[in-house]
Amino acid sequence: MTTGPWGRGGRATTTTTSLALLLLLLACVAGCSISSVRAQATVFTGTVAGREITNFSFPKFDQNRVQLATNLTFTGNASVSQGALQVTPDSANNFERYLVNQTGRIFYSTPFLLWASNASNATADGRHVASFSTVFQINLYRANKTVKGEGLAFVVASGVDDPPPGSDGGYLGLTNASTDGLGANGFAAVELDTVKQSYDPDDNHVGLDVNGVHSTAAIPLAPYGVQLAPSDNSSSGDYMVWIDYNGTTRHVWVYISPNDTKPATAVLNASLDLSTILLDKTGYFGFSASTGVDYQLNCVKLWNMTVEVLHDDSLPKTKTKLSGWKLGLVVGVPCAAALALGLLAGLYLMMKKRKKQVGDDPSSVVFHNAIDLRSIPGVPKEFDYKELRKGTNSFDDKMKLGQGGYGVVYRATVPGDNGQSMEVAVKQFSGANTKGQEDFLAELSIINRLRHRNLVKLVGKKLLLITLLHPIKFCLLVSTSSCLPWSFLSIVMSKLVSLV
Repeated sequence: MTTGPWGRGGRATTTTTSLALLLLLLACVAGCSISSVRAQATVFTGTVAGREITNFSFPKFDQNRVQLATNLTFTGNASVSQGALQVTPDSANNFERYLVNQTGRIFYSTPFLLWASNASNATADGRHVASFSTVFQINLYRANKTVKGEGLAFVVASGVDDPPPGSDGGYLGLTNASTDGLGANGFAAVELDTVKQSYDPDDNHVGLDVNGVHSTAAIPLAPYGVQLAPSDNSSSGDYMVWIDYNGTTRHVWVYISPNDTKPATAVLNASLDLSTILLDKTGYFGFSASTGVDYQLNCVKLWNMTVEVLHDDSLPKTKTKLSGWKLGLVVGVPCAAALALGLLAGLYLMMKKRKKQVGDDPSSVVFHNAIDLRSIPGVPKEFDYKELRKGTNSFDDKMKLGQGGYGVVYRATVPGDNGQSMEVAVKQFSGANTKGQEDFLAELSIINRLRHRNLVKLVGKKLLLITLLHPIKFCLLVSTSSCLPWSFLSIVMSKLVSLV
């Protein structure tokens, strides 16, 4: 018998021993990658134990959704904030609106060849299935410290489609009542489930799902000292999860720990043949999650993955007949022409942008494309810039309430709900540089999450933060009998703004 998790269930053959060594080394690659301090994905491709491998690593997620779009595909209500992938929304704005009955999926955008037919080292069935190893850190957190729901899953899928309609609740964003269990789904998933359905062992288990949420294997986690989405403050809800898959023996192992030390014993140990599940030879790796009437935050804080690279010998091979100067001519001329056209197009666009007066209008294309407001869950509505300019009398100094380190605050009257006007305070950020945009996103995220009876509500944004203007809020802080004059309140607000 071979040693290590990748050799369990296999025979003492040269192939299995070589594969065990390969995946042991891959685990070492994964462990070394986690300690990286880079914010964006790092990708490594090389040869280990005579086999090709690809490794990608996200040590943390401190960039917005647009910046991560080159590496990750977001569907449903998934986003990224607070330094983590929010597979379902993370918002303290309105629980009932933003957290209940939500679904989301996040996939690594690049597909992998996960099995090949007629390969030189294929097994008896003529298929060589790729092995892989992944480790990720999750945070399942009860937003209201009462009832948790529903769960998160690591998925190997045939595509990166949106979660199907009705896949919230116990369907974990994977299937729905009409599609659950169908072979056309083409996925396998390791679920971390926090709600007991009629087919589940309890509300704290790990399961192996194939084309549906009725797990082929489900194991309670309490005997292993694991409590998903804990109800008290004794645990942060952070857990490290390791998933090892042996393509030769068609077997999967799952390990869970509250720290970065991989346990010796797997919490789940089951057979899994991806070549009979995927709709094609390629597949995508990622995460899926859902909430129901009860809800929790489903976060992924880091992710590292190593996959064996396969080559399908059955695919037709193309031969290059051109060589030397002919090949250079064929490749070079079109590239040179494309480069010239690209330079001309870039010059034209640059001149066109210069002719367009951007001014201080934050709704211009420069601002709009540079900032991804979707990365902040539960954001309020966007006001039209013309409404704000009219409400502040073209940002007249007479409407100024104060000035802080990042901009000026004006008093304004804007259209509210049901056609009624409302008094607001508009903070206009100075400058469109990267630092100003980061300050805007940071302040928007913070104010959007604050809730207090003496704090005004955030009602709008677009590089202009709009909050309700409510003099009574200040009266509550300085007087118990009557409101102070507006002139005095203006002074108080100016001092407060200068501290922002």
